[in-house]
Amino acid sequence: CTGSCTFNTASCTGTPLSKDVNSDGKVNIIDYAIVTFNQGRNSGNANWLNYDHLDLNSDGEINFADVLVAFA
Repeated sequence: CTGSCTFNTASCTGTPLSKDVNSDGKVNIIDYAIVTFNQGRNSGNANWLNYDHLDLNSDGEINFADVLVAFA
């Protein structure tokens, strides 16, 4: 977000930066690495709610398509 955010929750005051997956206020190589590392997780996995913010294209899984979105 640009503003105040709470990691992994829906609370954000300001404009969300959807590619800022670690909520540090910047979109950088660390966000790209986090998405890349978590490829293979999907909505059927336990603890999905801890990772669903990495599903940047909202298709129910973290895969190469999300890596491309993160990198774009």
